Amino acid sequence: METPSANERFGTMADNALLLQNGLINFILTRTAGDRIKTADNNMINKFIFSVKRLNTFFVLLAFLGLSICGTQAQTQDEGVNINGIKWATRNLDAHGRFVEKPEDHGALFQWGRTGDGHEQRTSINYPTNTSTGNGVVSGSENFDEYGQIVNTHEAYGKFIKQSDAPQDWRSPQNDALWNSGSESVPAKTANDPCPAGWRLPTKTELASLSGGVWTNTPVAGFSFGSGNNSLFLPAAGYRGSVDGNIYHNSTYCMYWSSTPIGTEASYLYISSSFGVNMLTGNRSTSRSVRCVSDDAVGINEIENGKIIIYPNPTTGNLRIESGKLKIDNIDIFDVYGRKLLSTLSLRSQYTTIDISHLPAGVYIVKLYTESGEMIKKVLKE
Repeated sequence: METPSANERFGTMADNALLLQNGLINFILTRTAGDRIKTADNNMINKFIFSVKRLNTFFVLLAFLGLSICGTQAQTQDEGVNINGIKWATRNLDAHGRFVEKPEDHGALFQWGRTGDGHEQRTSINYPTNTSTGNGVVSGSENFDEYGQIVNTHEAYGKFIKQSDAPQDWRSPQNDALWNSGSESVPAKTANDPCPAGWRLPTKTELASLSGGVWTNTPVAGFSFGSGNNSLFLPAAGYRGSVDGNIYHNSTYCMYWSSTPIGTEASYLYISSSFGVNMLTGNRSTSRSVRCVSDDAVGINEIENGKIIIYPNPTTGNLRIESGKLKIDNIDIFDVYGRKLLSTLSLRSQYTTIDISHLPAGVYIVKLYTESGEMIKKVLKE
């Protein structure tokens, strides 16, 4: 019996690359791994399953030939750099849950509070699609999912929503908690946050901590903070105007969203070679860049009162909380979507045990309220 060739067994590289494009890129992902997935029709699901089966042999073939493919793990992980006590990702976002390949790449532009449904791509279609000014604001509870995002059956889904009337938001009514279900001092990542796992949108305070630095045109126009191996480069990626959906000031302005709403607008970092580094506010329907910060546990200053310890972590049932000299008033437990699942009073105790054995396996957010402020910790239920 004649042995089939590599192309007959695996398909040509061109065939598999096309499968990857049709089955994966056209398959619309609106959440990172572990979150919900939306599809337009069953044909897309079938394409995706078929592509995954073929993709396994594709990567085997690539490994055998000593080749590699861009994306995958390299675009969901980042070593980060520490600038003024905050760990920043070194690259912009290319799409929901994915970094661009290089620090100088401009990447995607997001409307404030929106998840990555495709609207963030620089060539995404406008809604409405007319070439003149027009308002495409989405309203009505039936047009939003439980996370405040546009349902995938709506015409505006995946499109850049134009808006020229005050308050120039892409949705009505406005929602201030789309990218942060916590507070300015204790931020909590939401399911809408487009940053990869382990990263989140920065707050206004965190963006404002970036100081000093210098404008540069190498390797592309942008602004650099820090020095040497511990430097942070923000490319001047411009913005997409809310009125007409056009890209403006590409390679001239750095405009990076925070998760912080200010009145009917939202706070963002603005940098140019002429005006330096500034924190401004702008309407939420304009698309701007996103630079993520580490989503490590944050909270009150623990130096004076001693650290709060939660153990075992991971756990299969009980969580033991010890707070040293710091007394805890009450404790809330949330899932990764910001939904409160459990609330308990500790009666100002320094030792508390919480049973979460009834909760399914996954990551949970423990929010502690103390006499000195609030604190957030992450725990893993096995």
